[in-house]
Amino acid sequence: MNPRLAAIYALYDVIIGRQSLSLTLHEQLAKIDKPADRGLCQEIVYGTLRYYPSLQATLAPFLQKKITQKNKPLEILLCAAMYQLYLLKLPDYAVINESVAVATAIDFVWAKGFINGVLRSVVRAQKPTLKIATVCVTIIYGNCNSTILRPFPILTIKIPWY
Repeated sequence: MNPRLAAIYALYDVIIGRQSLSLTLHEQLAKIDKPADRGLCQEIVYGTLRYYPSLQATLAPFLQKKITQKNKPLEILLCAAMYQLYLLKLPDYAVINESVAVATAIDFVWAKGFINGVLRSVVRAQKPTLKIATVCVTIIYGNCNSTILRPFPILTIKIPWY
């Protein structure tokens, strides 16, 4: 199986299906033959999830209107492609070509031109900078609260005093 296709399936199951990342990723990695491809798939999944809010914020200016919930796999595909372009620094022609192939494989044949156009616009952008979607992370130490700004989704951790 194509590592990018497996990554999109895993991302969809985690983001939309609210399934466990470890179980979903393990299932998808089992379908990939080559160890190098398994590594690519794992990196795309972990990296896209790590920077997902930032990738969404970076993608928004390249879209004329917001992607509907029905077409959420397209947004996931575009975010994964942007992660490959910006942070993995893979060749743009390879990322765009593979993203269009993945769109065909997940039955979004009608969106091939859309994905090609959006990703070409991203590549043509003057200075490709990843927008950091900063949100508040609250860490609770017993009765003491500490707030830190991080580029991650909101997370609350309770650490008991011993």
